[in-house]
This record gives sequence, structure tokens and C-alpha cells, in this order.
Amino acid sequence: MDTAQHAAAAEIERHEALMWRRCVEAAAALPGNPLGALVEDRGDVPLTAMTALDSDEFNRVVALGVERPATAESVADICGFYRALGQSSFRIEAAPVASPEKLPGLLEDQGLHRVPVTVTKLWEALTPTTPAVDDPGGFDVRRLDASDGAAVGQLNLLAYGAWDTEVSLAPWFAATVGYPGFIYYGGFADDRLVAVGAVFVEDDLAWFGFAATHPRYRSRNIQQSLTARRLADARRLGCRIVHGEVRTDRFVSTRARLFQMTYEKPSFRSQEPPPAAEET
Repeated sequence: MDTAQHAAAAEIERHEALMWRRCVEAAAALPGNPLGALVEDRGDVPLTAMTALDSDEFNRVVALGVERPATAESVADICGFYRALGQSSFRIEAAPVASPEKLPGLLEDQGLHRVPVTVTKLWEALTPTTPAVDDPGGFDVRRLDASDGAAVGQLNLLAYGAWDTEVSLAPWFAATVGYPGFIYYGGFADDRLVAVGAVFVEDDLAWFGFAATHPRYRSRNIQQSLTARRLADARRLGCRIVHGEVRTDRFVSTRARLFQMTYEKPSFRSQEPPPAAEET
């Protein structure tokens, strides 16, 4: 990673941390705060939790060590934050641009375990020569608003199932629809919402994510149509960098072909990963 790429990756990590903070703020603003969402400012990164879930998919720390070097004390403080809330499952992401180099060791010293599967960050600088994404057509793509939140929540439950939680995740998926900074796009078939994708824009960076497609409408290029619209709008809004992420073991997607710049990011979580299944 050269100097320019290192600087861009640091910007991307800070932007992702901001995006995640906004997600949790949106969840906390829901009537009755059904997911027990909270944000606390202490140290160099915002600490967020979803206390009704106790899941490291939601109790996560982004950009530790990016603004300034992490220390044993700052790592211990983060772990103490979650444990004081009764959260047994949380994770801290360790970007390659984080410092110090011994950050993984600091995390392991607090009893955290490296997650076997990493995340690959995908990004691209938007310039006049950055190619557009072709829209294959066939679906009506519309910009959504807060009134579509419930439909977006239900679509995500259909796309991903109810997850392993007794608490409905529909409020989480709906919370950011219409929330400041988030722009959602829907793909419709016969006036029915069958796919969704979002972009988070603040300053001149855009994060692409929250993509979901109804199981019966997969493999029809509908996400490519949504990506084409999102990229065109990000360019129109003056965004300088676009970014997203994908599990490294699933690194085959339209986004992977669009965002050519990448870096790999490991995570460390409080619960030890289950042992790998033995081959028979």
C-alpha cells in the first residue's frame, strides 16, 4: 500500500466508523429503542452497542488505531465497556492502516480471538475517467424514503432469514431508511419491492451497503441496476471515494468488479471461534 493508498484507507476507515455510528443512532431513535442501541464517546472511536442482541455482528468497533495509536489501556477500556453492559459477544476490527503494528497482540492480550474469515474492503476513487456501471434494465429503480422502512425491514428478513436471535431485526434494517446521510434505492417488479441497496454519504465519501434481494429475484442482475444508480448519484453528489466491503471468502460480486482497490481487514472477537469441522 503506497502513501496515497494508505491515506485513502485511513479516510475510508474513519468514514465507515461514522456510518456505523449513524446506524446505531438511528436504531436508538426508534420509539422505545427496541434493540437497546446506544452510543458512547470515550477515547478515539465511538463505542456502540445493541444490548438487546448481544451479537458481535452489531457490537463492533471500527477504526481503532487509525486516528492515533491504540494502547493496552484503550483496548482494555473498550472491552470493559461491553462487559459492563453484559455483552458477551463483541468484536474489534484491526485495519492494516491502524497502529501500532502490535495491535493484534494487544487485542489478544485482552482475551480476544482472531475471526477466521476476514473482510475485504473495496474502494475506488471517483474521477472523470472512472467508468459508469451499465444498467441492464428490466426493473423499476426508485429512491425510497422513510415511509418504505417497514417494507425494507421485511425484505431483509426474507433475504437473510431471522438470524439466530429472538429479537426481530426488522427495526434495525428499517431504522436508517430516510435517516440523514442514508439514501436507499429499491428495485421493483410489478410495483413490488424485491431488492434494495443503500449509500451513506457524508462529506465527499460514499459507502455502499445494505444490499438485499428477495430469494425469488436473485441472479437477475437487479443489484447491478441498483449499483449503477447509486454510483451515478454518488458522482452527482460530488463524492471523491466510494467504498464497501465483502467477506473475503465471498469475494466475487459486481462490487468487486467495480471497486478495483482493495485491502484485507481482520477482526478480533470476544468469543472463541468454533473448531473447524473435520473432513471425512
